[in-house]
Amino acid sequence: MTASAKPASRSTPTSLLEPASYPLKETSGSGFYCYALTWGVNQGMLDRATITPVVFKTWAALTACIDADGKLTHVQPVGADPKAFSADATEIFGVGASLLAGSEIYRLGGGVGPVGR
Repeated sequence: MTASAKPASRSTPTSLLEPASYPLKETSGSGFYCYALTWGVNQGMLDRATITPVVFKTWAALTACIDADGKLTHVQPVGADPKAFSADATEIFGVGASLLAGSEIYRLGGGVGPVGR
């Protein structure tokens, strides 16, 4: 998915092929995309000026899906195809994706970088 193909909310749609069919937010895909893009910027593989605005919008969409108790919501359950799910759904892989993204966002902002940097 290209940065320009993502919806304005910067949350990855439940179905990449038919986003209108499943208009739900989905945070696990967004977390993995945010992590990958930010890692690429931090490693000098992706253009910082082009990708950083997309990363920050995606990060904002992810953090907006953390409820008052700290639970990441809008995580699509494991399955072979997109399906409707409860807005408060969570799964450990979605939390892991968001934590990975957060670790790279931290580095992007000047936190501890990779060894040898």
